[in-house]
Amino acid sequence: ELDFDVKRQKTFTLDDVEIDLGLELNVTFIDNQKDLMKGIQWLHFAPKYIGVDIETTGLDCHENDMVMFQFGDEHRQFVVDTRTVDISGILPYIVNSDNIVVGQNLKFEYKWMRSKYNTVLQGICDTMIQEKLLYNGSDFKYGLKDLAKRYLNYEADKETRLNFLTIGDRPFTKEEIIYGAYDIILPCLINIEQLKK
Repeated sequence: ELDFDVKRQKTFTLDDVEIDLGLELNVTFIDNQKDLMKGIQWLHFAPKYIGVDIETTGLDCHENDMVMFQFGDEHRQFVVDTRTVDISGILPYIVNSDNIVVGQNLKFEYKWMRSKYNTVLQGICDTMIQEKLLYNGSDFKYGLKDLAKRYLNYEADKETRLNFLTIGDRPFTKEEIIYGAYDIILPCLINIEQLKK
């Protein structure tokens, strides 16, 4: 177990979190505007496929708040506290014709990005839609937890997402930041396997 203080240690790695996916977790937590430059610098050299995910206080993009914005790939993840950081300056680096946004059930992110930032996701690669196309008519479940088990033999913990509903001003815990990072890692890895099919 790593002695972890979110405010003090912005970048952290863990070799063995939950179940080893053969990757080293490499997360940068961003809670102020200045640190957002770290993410912009990474995006200048980022791969074509960029994972995107958000965490919110509810399902309604007009009534509820976005509290976390995550982006990256299976090797590098950025978790942004949107309660203290305005992400509008980074969105053009992510949402452009050169990138493909990867995620699970991206219609959710699409609605929020459109409502809160007037940003339209362009090239998208939605692992839920891809799975439905691959197995149309099959009696499968298509949630991220189901796909992670099917493709990666990974038992994803999705209970942590409930913490965000009532988070208020409370700082994120290490577990919540790691949860955010895995919501980037898993769709990126699943997408690689789906594309083979």
